[in-house]
Amino acid sequence: MFVNPHPDVTGAIAAERAARLLGEAKVERARRTAAQWRPARFRQPTPDLQRAAPAPEAATTTDRAA
Repeated sequence: MFVNPHPDVTGAIAAERAARLLGEAKVERARRTAAQWRPARFRQPTPDLQRAAPAPEAATTTDRAA
């Protein structure tokens, strides 16, 4: 009534699946780019203009005029 699984068929199916999975993993590993070290990008901080002191020339001319 029930069909007995044949070990040679089951083993062949398992071997095919293992080979397919190994092949897909090999393709996936080859497709990924290797991580490379890159130096950090240096950015100059933007100056805070609200906290900047007035230019010395402007400060001396206003003192003399007063």
